[in-house]
Amino acid sequence: MCQNGVNNDQLLTMVQMTDDSVRLNQQWVKELAHLAGHLDLKSTAALGEAAKKLREVGATLAETIDELESGVEAPGVEVVLV
Repeated sequence: MCQNGVNNDQLLTMVQMTDDSVRLNQQWVKELAHLAGHLDLKSTAALGEAAKKLREVGATLAETIDELESGVEAPGVEVVLV
């Protein structure tokens, strides 16, 4: 994929799919932390921290999506139709 350039549309789709997955997992981990808190499990704080880290990943993916949607082009790549 990288040797002949990068397909921005394909990369955008991949990042969007990853973003959807991360956000869903973040919601689940947040819910798990909430439930673990009701049981006073030792892992409650760690689950809450994991949910926070997943939110940070989601924010990074959202920034990447914004960049890709703005129409960036890979430097030094020339598209030639054959």
